[in-house]
Amino acid sequence: MADQLATAPRPTGEEDVPAAVPRVLAAELEAARQRPSGRIPPERELAARHGLSRTAVRRWLDELEQTGQVTRHVGRGTFVTRARPVDDADTSPAEILAVRLMLEPQMLGLAIANATTRDIAEMRHCLAAGEGAGSYEEFERWDSGLHAAIAASTHNNLMIRLFTVMNEARHDPLWGSAKRRTFTPSRRAEYEQDHRELVDAIDDRHLERAAAIMRRHLQRIRAALIGTHA
Repeated sequence: MADQLATAPRPTGEEDVPAAVPRVLAAELEAARQRPSGRIPPERELAARHGLSRTAVRRWLDELEQTGQVTRHVGRGTFVTRARPVDDADTSPAEILAVRLMLEPQMLGLAIANATTRDIAEMRHCLAAGEGAGSYEEFERWDSGLHAAIAASTHNNLMIRLFTVMNEARHDPLWGSAKRRTFTPSRRAEYEQDHRELVDAIDDRHLERAAAIMRRHLQRIRAALIGTHA
């Protein structure tokens, strides 16, 4: 991954690396949110893995700390700050999917207009890691990371924040138990196929096809979790 990002050509107008770091490392932040420990890998490891300078990674971590997204503990490391559930109540899978169906197909217009070479490379990294996952937990982590990478590729801070709030609901126990219960080899193969086609459509800058694939993907999940295509 580091070699791929380091050697990928940068499109005209792409931002300098420090400004691009939040998008390059979007999947790392999402992966940390899904770990029981919530720990983010050390800056040296992140820099080596993604072909970035340690200074750039440190600035990213500083910004996350300043905005309350992470906390740092000397001698222990950096950990994501757990979001409190809205009104301390569980969010149902039906509610989560209703919002995802409204937001995710619509955000693809910004993703297709603004995604850089690095953004596409990060999507393909998440895609490959998900397909190589050896457990449900690992697959779900990279699944979530892929959707987060697509949101990050919009380069729209408000959209990214909206997506992050929505995506936090995937950590809800009701969502986790329902998804795990319905996760079969055949469904995994369908989800992987959807992901491949979706990333290809974004890379091809084909909005109509990408939006249709995203809707199909989310409707497929909804059918599995709550038994409806409508």
